Amino acid sequence: MYTPNKLVIVGCVLFGCSEYKLTDSEDPVPPEVVDLIAEIEVAPTAIDFGILEVGTPESVSVEITNIGNDTLALEEVVLYDATGSFSTTNIGSGFLEPEEVTNFVVTYQPVDFESHNAYIEVGSSDPVTPVVEVSLMGGALTPDITIEPQIHDFGVVDGPVDLSVVVSNVGDVGLNVYAIDYITSSQSELYLADAGLFMHGAAVLGVGESTEMWVRFHPTDASYEEGSLHVYSDDPDTPDAVASQHGMGIPVPTCECPEGFLPYEDESSCYQEIETPAIPTGEVVEVCAIEPYFAYGKFGAKYPEGTSFQDEYWGQDDYVPNGRLNASGVWGCDSPGSTTAGSQPVGSWIGFSVCVDVENDGDYLLGLGGDNRVRFAVDGTMVLEQTGDNTSNFNYWWLNAIPLEAGTHIINVEGYNAGSIAAFGAELAGPFPADSFVDDASMAAADYANNIIWATNDAIGDAFSIGEGIGWVCPDGTVFEGCEEPVCVSIEEVPCE
Repeated sequence: MYTPNKLVIVGCVLFGCSEYKLTDSEDPVPPEVVDLIAEIEVAPTAIDFGILEVGTPESVSVEITNIGNDTLALEEVVLYDATGSFSTTNIGSGFLEPEEVTNFVVTYQPVDFESHNAYIEVGSSDPVTPVVEVSLMGGALTPDITIEPQIHDFGVVDGPVDLSVVVSNVGDVGLNVYAIDYITSSQSELYLADAGLFMHGAAVLGVGESTEMWVRFHPTDASYEEGSLHVYSDDPDTPDAVASQHGMGIPVPTCECPEGFLPYEDESSCYQEIETPAIPTGEVVEVCAIEPYFAYGKFGAKYPEGTSFQDEYWGQDDYVPNGRLNASGVWGCDSPGSTTAGSQPVGSWIGFSVCVDVENDGDYLLGLGGDNRVRFAVDGTMVLEQTGDNTSNFNYWWLNAIPLEAGTHIINVEGYNAGSIAAFGAELAGPFPADSFVDDASMAAADYANNIIWATNDAIGDAFSIGEGIGWVCPDGTVFEGCEEPVCVSIEEVPCE
């Protein structure tokens, strides 16, 4: 009897066999039955082509092997691709004998800047796996546009003001710019003044390349204007890159003024400032350095809570004329052309006004002393005044903490001689951290010596007198300003024209 796909092997001849008793070792061998079956193997079953440049093809061969023991019939390879980026060749043979191999080729050529996925079905007569699926994937190198600044406020200006706008390609392949456009509320006041690389239209930015464009704001009135620069390219994520700008023009004055005059902010009238020299009330005293005196600072530094400290720097009771008043003390010269301070005037405040530039906000240490009196003001506010004629005003170097903001400050320092020799001095040291001086100990711990930014002896030979007895006055209707030089300032007003 014939059985398809089976081979029957008979172990003995049935006719003519002798009868005998069979033992276990003499059992007849049963017939062996071998199944004939075709079995398909496809490799690889997943292909990742990676990232390619658009239009650049890459191919991979897929092998089909009959690993069964019967003939394998193959069907046509079917590609399922909605992206249009994959293609495949036909199978070389329609039938494969056992262990026979054939192949087909899959090609990926990205058509755009997207990620692509597809699959192939390979059909055969394999009864267990009649269809094998091969998955396909790939992507494309992409350009990437940036535009900076994306938003810019010109503020309130009287123009013209130009703004640089930089367009860059930070992607993996060249960026094709098809067109640019500038949309504005006023073509005459806010517009694209220079298109850079795109001045003639379309252009390509290579990988890592940039180009600079210029937007100009030239307001002619107080209206608010806004505009936006559009760059159209093949960047898949940002096909329309936008940079926007806006600003306001300065109102045109409605109050016109004569030459040399300016309109008030409310345009009610015009004004100009007139400066005239201040009038000295008495003799102007030139400033000279004092002759050192052992009692100046002999008890050292004195802090607000009463703590005192003596050493060679601050002064000490050893009849050696050191101490800070000896280092920075000044008084009026004893005669014109002299370099030595005298004792005159007596019974009158003298002093000077200076501008001190402070670089940083913070706390500052003020040290001062005077024979017999001394006072110190910053920006018109009295900081410290030693009244009375007792010797402690010059036996100690008096220290105080003052907060100052960065900028220019007007400092007035004055001394008063009640009789005999005279001296006054001051030093300003800092900056130190804000709110760091909470008590005498914190002030004493500060590095005063290495942070002095101004001292009275800085004004030797270059100062003017102020005060109650000898000073400066201004005519009625004017204001005294004495930072750099003593002047009187008046305001003249006229109507708008």
